[in-house]
Amino acid sequence: MKKYTLLLTVITYMALLLVACGQNAPAPGSDGHSKPVVGTNEEKIKGTDEIVWDRRPMVMVNGELYLDTGCESDIEGRCGVMDGEISSTVDGSKIPIQDNQSNFGDGYGYQYVDGNSIDIYMNEKWIRFEKETIDTWGIQLTATKITSSGLTLVCNQSGGQPTGDLQTGSPYWLEVRIDNQWVPVEMLPSKYERAWTGEAWIIPTNSIIEWKVNWTELYGKLSAGNYRIGKEIMDFRGSGDYDTNTYYVNFEVVN
Repeated sequence: MKKYTLLLTVITYMALLLVACGQNAPAPGSDGHSKPVVGTNEEKIKGTDEIVWDRRPMVMVNGELYLDTGCESDIEGRCGVMDGEISSTVDGSKIPIQDNQSNFGDGYGYQYVDGNSIDIYMNEKWIRFEKETIDTWGIQLTATKITSSGLTLVCNQSGGQPTGDLQTGSPYWLEVRIDNQWVPVEMLPSKYERAWTGEAWIIPTNSIIEWKVNWTELYGKLSAGNYRIGKEIMDFRGSGDYDTNTYYVNFEVVN
């Protein structure tokens, strides 16, 4: 009888143990709660590795896109009557698809300048916007993480009709807008002749890449103002067989 009682006790204990093991046990250190997801500065489209970046400020007027030039208008005297107003907005990562729609906010008035540009009144300034031009190589450069010491250039290659391999290198230059003209930023004095590294930076098709730029050794820290950075990109087909285009990105330094 004692043997049967002992056997029954063992069977009951093992059954309880199996039930407990069938439940999901929390990982060590989790205290039974899911580990929080750590956020990043980049957004990815669900189910893909595609990164969504904020686009250049733009607005659609009469079926055409006008893009922010990063510069204030050069018109001094103007009438106080607006030609139109931005009435709707989309997310900063999207392109407007309706008239009087922007990707940077609504309620801003605008005036026509000519057949290629408009001025938008925002933050107590008139900002020049110009019609979108389609680049034959599918290159779009934008500037992010802007400081007085440097920035990050974002190169978006999509479509276009390059005939070879797109590439660039380390050289760049800075210009500042003074009296509505672009003037080269003066470099710091140097005892030695400056030279750029000679490697080629490949620009893959249908991709987004970044180049970090720190200009303190060349120009020092920039004072507040409107600037643009220039960079040459090459469509390389072979030795001695290539084309080059110069691209500019406007940006503002606020100290």
